[in-house]
Amino acid sequence: MATLHFIMVLMIVTACAAITEDQ
Repeated sequence: MATLHFIMVLMIVTACAAITEDQ
């Protein structure tokens, strides 16, 4: 089940990008 891991990583990267843009 590598798909779930990929989705989790993608969500984390998106969240980090959003936090970086907010600062």
